[in-house]
Amino acid sequence: MFNRTVYIMRSYLIGRQFDQHYPGIKLEKGKRGFFSSLRKAEKAIREIVRHYADNANIDTYAFHVMEIPYNCQFKDTILGERLYDANGNLVDKTLRADVSCYDTKQFPEDLCRYPGRTPEQIRFQVGDLVEVLSPRDGTTRLMIVGRVPFAPEKVKALENDPEDPSTDIPDEYACYDPLEGKKFLYYPPTRLMAPTFPLDESVKETYRKYMAEAAEKRIVPRRTW
Repeated sequence: MFNRTVYIMRSYLIGRQFDQHYPGIKLEKGKRGFFSSLRKAEKAIREIVRHYADNANIDTYAFHVMEIPYNCQFKDTILGERLYDANGNLVDKTLRADVSCYDTKQFPEDLCRYPGRTPEQIRFQVGDLVEVLSPRDGTTRLMIVGRVPFAPEKVKALENDPEDPSTDIPDEYACYDPLEGKKFLYYPPTRLMAPTFPLDESVKETYRKYMAEAAEKRIVPRRTW
């Protein structure tokens, strides 16, 4: 995306020896690396997958690759992020850079503009139950999708809003955990995974009415930025 970047790869593992239960899963942080190209980062991912392929106690869970600038000063800038599944397959990627307002003049404007997601680029729908990964503490939590990322036509309408036009539209899902209250939290698509384990009936029953409510009402603020 940008001509002076470095790629940070992080791997996440899940121990078979632990009895994991929803609503949360505890992960193990695996190896990470800094690479000069995406190709090299993806090669490292494949090597990690092969390393754990025959391990009786540990499975790979997911991989993140973040693209950040180097040889320049910046505050909180991520030019791009990619999510890979346990087998090293690309699952999703962000469609815009996350650039601090202090750093916007350093980067091309088109990096920061969110173009909108087509239906084929939306992996989950309102009311779906998903695992949301927290890279910082290496955990996941079951949450319900309350709003999907905006489509191209919605982005265009927001940008052309005569009363309050926006040029900083995020690429994000709105999710909430009904067990922790109905406060919506917002995540890039590279944080969401399908549930890892089969959901038993008691778990399904706990979430079922909230999932149906989310799909029916879609009570999410129109703007979140």
